[in-house]
Amino acid sequence: MSHIVLIGCGGVGSRFAEMLVRDNLKHRYFSQLSIIDDDIVEAKNLQRQMFFEKHLDKPKVDGLCEVLKSIDPKLIIYKYRAKILSAEHLKVIAQPEDLCVCCTDDVISKQVLTKYFERYVIAAVDRGIVEITVNNEYDKVWSFGTGYEVVQDVINNTVAAVLLMKCIRELVGGLTPKNIKFDIYELFSQI
Repeated sequence: MSHIVLIGCGGVGSRFAEMLVRDNLKHRYFSQLSIIDDDIVEAKNLQRQMFFEKHLDKPKVDGLCEVLKSIDPKLIIYKYRAKILSAEHLKVIAQPEDLCVCCTDDVISKQVLTKYFERYVIAAVDRGIVEITVNNEYDKVWSFGTGYEVVQDVINNTVAAVLLMKCIRELVGGLTPKNIKFDIYELFSQI
């Protein structure tokens, strides 16, 4: 695999991207990374996303690219300030055989990418539940629904990013990862 496409550079996506680029320094399993997000960095993002004050009011893709380039200056990173609403958006960015990692909470983007990409990993996080979908084994595992405010924090986002890295390692190693549903608060009650 030479190209990974990351859709969503927020709480999960920015943490995952940092882990992915650091892991790639050792293993070199990809040479190009495309990052896609249509949002800007706001003050509320600083408590759980991989941005700093200098990134405020700038596109998330620009801030994340800067962070990732500081880790690996040789990595080729393509930035797209966009929202994925159709396969036409993806055709100019990636090929269906590229690996897509989706960390957006936008349901339309998730539906589009599952039809376009041959291989994908989708993260969904809300109220202590982390779900990772690697195939269409069961429909809409990644959609908690709509019409309410999503609740996330730095712990939920970090656990989701770690589970995404587990899936990427399995894919790189030729294994087939499984869908994951994980209750963080249940784990914490056992510690």
